[in-house]
Amino acid sequence: MRTLCILLSLLLPTTVLAQEAPPAEYQLTEPTQEIVALRRGTPSPRDGLLIDAADMLQIRAEYERLRFLLARTTERDEATCAVRIEMERARTAACGERVSLRDELWTQRQTELVMQLREARQAAQRAGERSWFEHPALWFAVGVVATGLVWIAATVR
Repeated sequence: MRTLCILLSLLLPTTVLAQEAPPAEYQLTEPTQEIVALRRGTPSPRDGLLIDAADMLQIRAEYERLRFLLARTTERDEATCAVRIEMERARTAACGERVSLRDELWTQRQTELVMQLREARQAAQRAGERSWFEHPALWFAVGVVATGLVWIAATVR
């Protein structure tokens, strides 16, 4: 391919293109001025950089390729970022649901434990209360009566 380009450049007349000098900080922008073809030995209409036509075509092709690559890369990165944002939103929503489910679970468990504690306190209170027949005054009176009956029975005989 390169040999074909060399042969064509030898057979075709050479044209030189004039272009403005690049700035100190080079930025690749769209050419706004018309590119003028010059013949060898003719003066340039304005100051600039002389570039061979094949080199200019190669520069333009590379510029277009890089511009296209930049556009495609930008689109891909924007799409990737959009997908990542949606993933993070879904993850955040899932974490919110998980927290609310845990809160509900702990609230339910707390209610169960409070009910069990209340039942245990009531059972302990019931166990602490004496029945009427367990009262000490009743047993004191029964003892006095029984002793009196035993004393009477012993003295009557």
